This record gives sequence, structure tokens and C-alpha cells, in this order.
Amino acid sequence: MELSALPVPRGGFADVFADHIARWSARTGAPSAAQAVAADAARRLILAMDEGHVCLVEPKFADPAMLQHLFDSGMVAMHTDPGNRPMLLDAAGRLYLHRMIDHEQALARALDAMAAAPLAEAEPAAVIALRERFAHVPAGTLDGQQLACASALCSRLLVLSGGPGTGKTTTVVNLLAVLLAQTPTLRTALCAPTGKAAARLVESLRARAELLPAALRECMPQAAATVHRLLGYQAHDRRFRHHAGNPLDCDLLVVDEASMLDLALARRLVDALPAGARLVLLGDKDQLASVEAGAVFSQLSQQRALGAKQRARLAALCGVDPRALDDIALGDEDTLPAHVCWLTENYRFREQPAIASLANAVRDGKADTALAVLEDRAQTAVGRLPEPPQTAQLETALSEGFAEYFRLLAAGSRDARALLAALGRFRVLCAQRQGAKGVTRLNQLARRLLAQSQNVPMPAIAAERLVGEPVMLQANDYALELFNGDVGVLLPDEAGQLQGVFERSDGRLLHVPQARLTRSDTAFAITVHKSQGSEFDAVMVVMPEAPGPLATRELLYTALTRARLRVLVSGSDAVLRHAIATPGSRLGGLPDRLTEAAQARRDTLRAPATHESR
Repeated sequence: MELSALPVPRGGFADVFADHIARWSARTGAPSAAQAVAADAARRLILAMDEGHVCLVEPKFADPAMLQHLFDSGMVAMHTDPGNRPMLLDAAGRLYLHRMIDHEQALARALDAMAAAPLAEAEPAAVIALRERFAHVPAGTLDGQQLACASALCSRLLVLSGGPGTGKTTTVVNLLAVLLAQTPTLRTALCAPTGKAAARLVESLRARAELLPAALRECMPQAAATVHRLLGYQAHDRRFRHHAGNPLDCDLLVVDEASMLDLALARRLVDALPAGARLVLLGDKDQLASVEAGAVFSQLSQQRALGAKQRARLAALCGVDPRALDDIALGDEDTLPAHVCWLTENYRFREQPAIASLANAVRDGKADTALAVLEDRAQTAVGRLPEPPQTAQLETALSEGFAEYFRLLAAGSRDARALLAALGRFRVLCAQRQGAKGVTRLNQLARRLLAQSQNVPMPAIAAERLVGEPVMLQANDYALELFNGDVGVLLPDEAGQLQGVFERSDGRLLHVPQARLTRSDTAFAITVHKSQGSEFDAVMVVMPEAPGPLATRELLYTALTRARLRVLVSGSDAVLRHAIATPGSRLGGLPDRLTEAAQARRDTLRAPATHESR
């Protein structure tokens, strides 16, 4: 993506930083032309980061004269010789803030070291457990989940990508069973970027662990934390308690919804791993990237390859002919792609193949196929609203989607568990917050229907909340152990005062006074970004009114795959075609940093021993 053609608005941190760079450059005695070039580059770099990019790519950086201005400014150096320059340029012409390329380099070095780390041969008990966990697989058949478990058994690192319903959590349960057979005292930590995703991870693990023998089931981890809580985030100084000097207390770290990890947080997480610990990253490389800068999981999982010896070893563990792995490219087993696995078989949508067909068409950029699925009246799992939808049509869709929830409230129910369960069966997912098809308007319509269902007048003030109104937190509350993205429902207490009721991952209810919910929004409709890590029986996907930067392939795919049973789509052909044809590329150089890290490691190994070491 080239940003030089984008307008550069005045004001905000981008201009503050640009002015700082200009003054700093002037103090070094740089020529005025160089100062101006550096300031403009700084402004555009910050704007690029605001869009989620880690760096800035400008065609004019290839111009020798422009490069000379950047270097003459005293503000830019090559990343191989950074000095104290605030901005660095890599060999591919990417411009970074110093700290951002430092994050890339540190993360790459850590992951490369894990990929290259030799491990002892698998213990016989682990091999037996692996065969037992996949005894249902026909002899000689390669199973993707079994291959992932075998790969993790032979390595400190596993990057596992798969869409919803492909069995990532089932794979983790089987992997834990195999590793516990090898190391009964294995200390496992589970985490996810959001509280909702962490809670879902624990719930899913518990459900799938029910099929394990009782003794093994008791060894399964019983809790998961947000990444920030796991690392011990300290709000007073914005630091983490756990880091390289004070690592986590675990032998295995499993990170779910890793596609939501931004670059800085991924680096902090890997920094905090103790020496010798294993790391399993779970995610979907085709989903939306993190809100903050970076697309770490997508960049890590785009390629996979196996070394020749690794191929033979994995085939033996899985009980298949090595030729069964011929569709995986040959590579070096000491590099990261050799530790990437993809799960492609979908188990969730077997009874609702239309959702899978639609999501796969979007993922693969096939607009004609996607529109054909939407127009297929022979199936009922996928539907579409007329465009543009009239208010009455949107209200009908909302009434039908939240019918059970409204019915319970109309009957006077104050059963928080029943209400939260009903609420969790349907959600409206919007691409944007404002506008005729944005979160704010859809929530206004739903609130009006909520008031009507209880025969109460709509509040004259929008901020005044209704009984039964769902709310989503927009910030973490570590004292209450509630997290950004958690959803609760407003119900009256014994004194008739509204309070938020939230269900914890262990099933306990937490009652929070409304006064403490100042950073919360109505949650009948939420953004697609906020839906990551959640699943619903049915969703209504509301795309923008016109093609634009918010309508991307990843956003539409992410929204569609939140549904288990039914999807209703609101979007014109033009908007849908634009989204499907527009992959949301994030600029970054993590793959190059991994290559550099591997090369540096190999150069070190090849370097002749020093006199002292001899």
C-alpha cells in the first residue's frame, strides 16, 4: 500500500511528532530541505500506524536524492546501523519508528530461536497417547489435527491456523493429552487477547475434555487469562510484571485468537516466556488483524514448509506414508514455516454448508460465487436484506433476531443467566460505528423495540438506560476481573436500581452498579472488530452503504464466520464485490526480520571459534 497519495490532515499526534522531528533535525544542523523531508516522512509514518501499519512505504524513498535528504536530516538511519536515530529504513524501503522495528527484530529472534531449538525424541508414552487420541482416523490417512499435535510434540513452537469449526480447540485438548503423557507435571498457561475470548477458550476446552479419561481430564488447565492479565499489566506505570527478567511460570503457553495480537503485545508475550517453554499460537490467518499496529499472526502463518527429515519423522508419528505430506512444500526445518500447520476441514458447518460456502468464497476472493450463495433460495442458512434496507425492514430483522430475548423480558424475567444465554444467540455486526447502517443507529432501533416489548416509553435522554439493555465494556476493570468486550445485561437490584450483570467464565454472576459502567456501550449491535473471539447462533452482517476503506475481505469473512447456524447480510452488490476484492493488507517486515534472524543464527554457528573458546 502506498500512502503518498493520501491526504495528510493537520492536527493530532502526527503533526506533533512531525514538528518534534523538524526541531530535532534543526538542532543537529541539518539542511532545511532535509528537515522538511524528515518531518513530512514522520507525519506520514504516524498516519500509517494509525491505520494499523507497522511502517511506511513510499515510492519516492527509492529516489537517491530523497534518501540522501532523509539521511542528511540526522533523523533516519539504516536498520542495520541504527544508532540513536528515531526512524529507521530497512533494505526494502520501509520506514519505521525505531521502537517498532526493534519489536519486529526481537520477536523474530525469539521465534527463530524456538523454531531452531532441537528437542529430544518423543517419549514412547507420548507416541502411544498420540495414536490413542487419533485412533478413529482410518489407517494410512493423514489427519490435520494429528499432524499439528505431532508437530508440537517435536518442537517448541506451533503456529496453528484454521477457520471457525476446523477443530483448533479440539487439537489443543489432544495436544495437552499427548504432552501430559510425556510430562505429567506440565505447567500450562492459557490466554487470549480479550476476556471474552479467554472465557470461550476455557469453555471449549472443558466441553471437549469431557471425552478424556477422568484422571487426564483433572490435569487439564481450568482457567485462562487475558494477555495483559497474564503478563501482569500495571496501570500505574504501564509496564508488565512479567518480562525476560521475570518470566512466566509455565512450560507451555497456549494463545487463542492470536490474530488479535498486535506487534508490541506479541513481542512482550514472547519476551516473558521462560527458557525452554513451548508456545502454541492459535488463530485464523484470514480474519481481521489487531486493532493496533501489526498483523503478526497473518504474517507468521502465511507459509508452511517441512524439512525432509522432519517430514519423515512426522509421518512416522502419524502412521502414514511420507508421501501423504507431499502437498506441503519442502523447506528448512529450523525456520518458522516448518512449524506452521493449517486446519482446513470444517466440522461446524457440515449441517449448514451454505455458511461455509459463502465464507470460503469471500476468503478466496470469489465474488460471483459469494453472490450466488446469497441469492440461493433453496437454502435457509444464508439470507439477505433488500438494499437499501428501510427502517421497517431493519426493525423486522431485529425483532426476529432478538425475539426470544424480548419475549423473556416482556414476561418479566429477571433471570440473568437465561437472558444472557438468549442474548448470545444473535448479534448485529456492523462495519462502522456511525451512519445509517452503523452501530449507533442499529442500537437506537433495537432500544426502541426493547422499550416497546416492555410497554415502557423510550427515555428522552439517550444516556438513560433501559431494563434489559445489553452493555459491552469498552475498557478493562482488573479489580472486578471484567474486560474490554465483556457483555452484560442491565437489571434492577432489590432497590430497583439498575446494575450490570455479567457471567464469569466459571459460571458465577457478577453484579456491577451502573455508576461503575461509565465506559460501556449498548450491545445489540457491535462492530465486527469487537465480535472477534465470539460466536453466535445467528448474526446480521451490516456492511456500509457505499464501497470504502472499511469494507474489506477480512472484515466480511470475520463477520460471516461468527455465525454457527444462520447469517443475514445487508449490503449491496457493489459493496460486497468491493469488499471481496479488497484484502486488507497491513504493511510490515516481520517475514524479512525472520529471514534475517535465521541468517544471523546460521552465521554465528558457522563462525570459527575464537582463541579463548578453543
